[in-house]
Order: sequence, then C-alpha cells, then structure tokens
Amino acid sequence: MPEQHSVRIDRYEWNTGDKAFCQGHYYSDKAPGLSLAAQPAISAAEMMARVLPVSRVLALQLYLAVALTSSLGIALAAAVLFLMLLNWNIRLERRFLLR
Repeated sequence: MPEQHSVRIDRYEWNTGDKAFCQGHYYSDKAPGLSLAAQPAISAAEMMARVLPVSRVLALQLYLAVALTSSLGIALAAAVLFLMLLNWNIRLERRFLLR
C-alpha cells in the first residue's frame, strides 16, 4: 500500500480473495499495473479530503480509482472501436440497434 510505503495488504486482506500469505504477511497476487494506475486518483482523493469536509475518504478513494482507471479505459476502448468501425466503412443498420 503506497500510504504505508509497503506492498503488504495486511490491513485490507479481509476485503479480497486474491491474496497470498508469506512469512506472516498478506500480499496481492495480481499484477500491479492497475494498482499503480490508480495511485494518482487515490492521492488526489487524499488531498481533496484534507481540503473538503469529506467524512468517507476511503469511499472517495475507491470511487475516483474506479472512475479514472477501469471506467475511463473501457470508455476509451469503446470510442476507439467505434472509430475503427467507421474507418473500415462498417455500417450498422437500424434494425440491429433496436434489438
């Protein structure tokens, strides 16, 4: 956890099934890419919590992390797919859209 300056997830191990136990500590057994991508959003939420009266900092961190990583990535992928289909001159007929 970046705020703890460690990769141990001891405080949060109850919240996931994707964990490994080694030498008395819990670690995530997933690739770190998405966690690293979410770090700027988590840091931004911490700064916002210091300035604004936010009582649920963890909920704000989770919301911003999901919104700025997974959701944004899926929206960008959908837009790229749409532009690729337009570039390939693939046209959707209206009857396919209504089903």
